Amino acid sequence: SPAIAATLSSQSNETEALRSDGLVHPSCALGGHDNPVHALSFPEGHTKLFHELGHLAMLRHPGVTEQLQQWLVPDLD
Repeated sequence: SPAIAATLSSQSNETEALRSDGLVHPSCALGGHDNPVHALSFPEGHTKLFHELGHLAMLRHPGVTEQLQQWLVPDLD
């Protein structure tokens, strides 16, 4: 299963913690958890983090749509 997350942080801001829009923190959306027993492990290439984007904006962002299509219908390429 893939996972997509959004952060309000800019892509060049990798030294600071990722900023959430208040709905789901990006680290949680990508499977992270303080207790490793509850953390999810997604295969490499099955997660995508979009920067400078909130959750509601993800619904209409062309990059999100494109990523979902690549994962769910890989023969479209």
